[in-house]
Amino acid sequence: MHFIIIDDDEVFQFTTKRLLEKSGVKEDSIRSFFSAEDALGYCKALPVSNTGQTVILLDINLPGMDGWAFLEEWQTLPIAHESSLFLFMISSSIHKEDRNKALAIDVIRDYYTKPLTLEAIKQLLAKVTDNH
Repeated sequence: MHFIIIDDDEVFQFTTKRLLEKSGVKEDSIRSFFSAEDALGYCKALPVSNTGQTVILLDINLPGMDGWAFLEEWQTLPIAHESSLFLFMISSSIHKEDRNKALAIDVIRDYYTKPLTLEAIKQLLAKVTDNH
């Protein structure tokens, strides 16, 4: 299982990596990006026939290209609709509109509010393993 964290908050990236590691995810299977543009470039290079599950944790509010713009571009990629790919929106926004907008997009598996907890990570991982 591979993880891609797209968030401009260093503290969020650090704590999320530690929570993933506490949940059994190997450190070398976690990639993180501070910008959606850089993450999109990386994702474009991913093989369409992925040999394992890939989980993307995407923030909404990012400098430059935000999470919504990333999603527009993302949905045009062949890999976006692969069953081995799991995209979760992670945001500090507690607005129902953001949550509903995110969950209405077919490639988004779920929406989590920051900060993530160990329990939230375990729920997220269960959704990934239950769907494969």
